[in-house]
Amino acid sequence: NWEIQAFGYTLSLNILIPALVIPGIITTVLIAYPFIEAWASGDKREHHLLDRPRDAPTRTALGVMAITFYVLLWIGGGNDIIAVGFDLSINSVIWALRIGLIVLPPIAFVITKRICLSLQRRDREKLLHGRETGQILRMPNGEFLEIHAPLNENERAKIMAKPEVKPLPQPPETDS
Repeated sequence: NWEIQAFGYTLSLNILIPALVIPGIITTVLIAYPFIEAWASGDKREHHLLDRPRDAPTRTALGVMAITFYVLLWIGGGNDIIAVGFDLSINSVIWALRIGLIVLPPIAFVITKRICLSLQRRDREKLLHGRETGQILRMPNGEFLEIHAPLNENERAKIMAKPEVKPLPQPPETDS
């Protein structure tokens, strides 16, 4: 039993931990994350503009990973209702959630990072070749080519808004 009795009152830990401790940990991590990222990346510049999620793929993937973890915890809070509603064994639902808590967040991380990187590649292709017009041109030798039009100023500015970040210098070697 997850209960503490003191001064004639019963404190139920199975309510206290999910209601106060876990949200407190999540809130602390959310508040500390910008400072942790600045320390890990060495980026001490001022930031006044928001980044597009695709321009920070690791940050976006970490966010999706955290959301996936939290959603699985949230689903686990109603595992009895899910088991009854879908006519499943509650033990199988619990085991599926246990495995999901370990397996699904890293999968969500990898998928999200790959999506962000592919969107960056798509932006690069649009900058280099322009946007698709939907017009197909047939060459005399039978080859088909799609005609591209240059991007207008607004589209180009939106893609080019990402600031150039120079790599950090390597720290000097020390003899220890």
